[in-house]
Amino acid sequence: MINPSGFWNIADFIEDVPAPAFRIEDSVEETPIKILENEWSGNRVRLKREDLQPAGSHKIRAACFQVSRVWERGKGAVVIPSSGNAGIAVATACRSTGILPVIFISPVTHPQKISAMRVERSLVVTSPNTINHARYAARIFDIPNLRPSTDPDAVTGFMTLGFEIYRQGDGTPPDALFIFSTSGASLLGIGEAFRLLQQKGLVEFIPEIHCVQTGANAAIAGRFDHRKGIVSTHRLAGWGGAPNTYLAPKIDALIRESGGSGWIAADDEIKDEDQRLLDCGIETSFEGVAVVSAIRRYCRTVKNRKVMGILTGRRYANTDPSAVRHTCSVTTYLELKYLLQQALDNDAGC
Repeated sequence: MINPSGFWNIADFIEDVPAPAFRIEDSVEETPIKILENEWSGNRVRLKREDLQPAGSHKIRAACFQVSRVWERGKGAVVIPSSGNAGIAVATACRSTGILPVIFISPVTHPQKISAMRVERSLVVTSPNTINHARYAARIFDIPNLRPSTDPDAVTGFMTLGFEIYRQGDGTPPDALFIFSTSGASLLGIGEAFRLLQQKGLVEFIPEIHCVQTGANAAIAGRFDHRKGIVSTHRLAGWGGAPNTYLAPKIDALIRESGGSGWIAADDEIKDEDQRLLDCGIETSFEGVAVVSAIRRYCRTVKNRKVMGILTGRRYANTDPSAVRHTCSVTTYLELKYLLQQALDNDAGC
């Protein structure tokens, strides 16, 4: 039986968590692990199905911890720039708190993701410059900015994924762990979870941490994967992610410390792997597919390893094109200031 409150088992490992009265309890579920039966050169490959989270992705882990912290501090609104999943997660986490989520999205964000963000009380703002507009809103109105790469509470929230993998593995970590990364907060959180477990004597080693990326957003993986001539456009996976991250130095150090690496997934590799997964009954985001394609490359060089890939999000169908019409749109800081002032005064979104 899935225990929704298992997320707050993080309190078993770290002390600095929100008080029980401010812990969001109903948004994160423990997700299953799928064993892949195909031939993997003698390696045992498992997939952590975070794409089955009710909110659609592993981003709900960061959002629940971040919003719980903001709730405890008595703030009435939060902002976040998002290409989709993080905005959905924050909107979901805010639902039971009375906090207004202000979500900045690109004009070409997936319509179905926009629909998922538009909960009963949210403000979804279409902007040509999501990061700078979110930063401006946070500064002018003293609203917490939940952008994962700049908010340490996001990394702490993602640590719960590492602790959950530890519990599900009966205390034995995988030898290697693969995850698609843009900001790197989730990768860093998982690594820090296992580092803490090692410090407490609960595991003997930190898994190899492997970062998977695509196209122009390969600032981390590109430091390790130097293949020539690959076509990786990030049109399939990694779309909308920031090309750089403030966490890059910490992520680079973690990957090297753990003996991991970085992997750039080519478009043809993603397409081929997607068909294999569909044949196994697994439909997931192309970011998750890219992870499995990287594992396939890895398994050609190693044997007898326990390998885990994290499927970070669900795949969204191309439906509901009208969703974009139900967002607010700004292009200038003056427009944004007026819009937010109205929304905060009226205590309602659009």
